[in-house]
Amino acid sequence: MASRDRAADSQVITFDFNESGRAAISSASSSRPNTSGGRFKKSKLSEFRQCLEKEELPLLIVTCRGVRRVTWTANLEQLDFAHLLPICLSGLQETLEPYPSFAFDAAMGLLESGRRGTRVLKAWTANLEQLDFAHLLPICLSGLQETLEPYPSFAFDAAMGLLESGRRGTRVLKALPQVVQQLKSALNTREKAVAHRVLLVLQQLAVCEDVGSELADYYRSLLPLCNILQDKHLGTGDSATKELVTEALETLEAYGRDDAHLMIQQYVPAFQSCCGA
Repeated sequence: MASRDRAADSQVITFDFNESGRAAISSASSSRPNTSGGRFKKSKLSEFRQCLEKEELPLLIVTCRGVRRVTWTANLEQLDFAHLLPICLSGLQETLEPYPSFAFDAAMGLLESGRRGTRVLKAWTANLEQLDFAHLLPICLSGLQETLEPYPSFAFDAAMGLLESGRRGTRVLKALPQVVQQLKSALNTREKAVAHRVLLVLQQLAVCEDVGSELADYYRSLLPLCNILQDKHLGTGDSATKELVTEALETLEAYGRDDAHLMIQQYVPAFQSCCGA
């Protein structure tokens, strides 16, 4: 019996640019061997890819030094983060370029714009009041020591959202042992970017109800590392880090116990009280 070559035409996505700068998506057929005895399973397109192909997102594809990227054409301050951010994140699972790269650029643009405020907080898909903080908060904080974007930024935004939501009540307090463990682990990396995120989280953590005073029991775990970070030989030693350390310590004192400044000085001798003590 004569053998037969089994091949199926698959679609290869190409981007052509029209005069407006938008991408016109066309397909070219190429002969590729199929798998599974001739059966081809078509993967489900992400919501981001579908919206991009239908030009439903306010994104413009530009080319810079031979690299194609996307940029938002609308004012980011006016965009609906709760709607757009999950769409962009859905594109990260794409494997056919340039979709995952475009999704990454779009998501990072939103997160950078929403770094301050509550717009990213609103993008949580679940009711934050009903979440298990003892389980989720340590998981989010574990991502602070990541160095490959977008993971550390996502972890930071998720953690800050939980802390803001849990500022009242005991949900954060109950998770404190696991939270401190993750913060200590992140500080131990002595990476400047990681340390900055941890110090910002520590400030937000200290203002949560009843947490500021309870943190005194964990000074031994956290403050020696803060002292090291200020040393140019052992830590980062730069002015930005020193400023963040000072702000974090002042917040701990302000929301801590009556003798918080004395306890802080045991581990950071150079600390000066901000409360006139």
